[in-house]
Amino acid sequence: MFSFTLSAKNRKRLVCLAKKAVENKGRYNLERGIATNFIKFTESWGVKFSKVSYMPTIFKNQRRAWRHCLGPYCFGLFQVGEFICYITKVETILANMGMKLLQARDYFRKESRRCSDLLDKKIGFSFHDNHWRNCAMVNGVVICIDFGSE
Repeated sequence: MFSFTLSAKNRKRLVCLAKKAVENKGRYNLERGIATNFIKFTESWGVKFSKVSYMPTIFKNQRRAWRHCLGPYCFGLFQVGEFICYITKVETILANMGMKLLQARDYFRKESRRCSDLLDKKIGFSFHDNHWRNCAMVNGVVICIDFGSE
């Protein structure tokens, strides 16, 4: 469901694009969270970045969640100035699903709780900030996209 590979060349290219996006963050639609910021720099890829000291833990939690099909793919922990950054696959956030979300909200509530329970059980991550802006849908499965809320 979540498996794919990127060549070293493509990873390097995406890291370069991500670094440029963070350096020029004023030119992008910046999404701010409590712990991290996010810029979508291609249709499929975005960069999460922050000055918080526990950013490597946020990255590790997302990486571990991805291995259990509970979070988006991510790679490339790196630094740009005072920001610690990593690249993440862009997924459809539940809050952006509009009428589809309203029509199936009971299903999404149940599935987001299931995701939260599995994150706790499989990787020991407590998903306390479990709401529509912090969840995405991949192949009909609700996943977490916010790993800075523990």
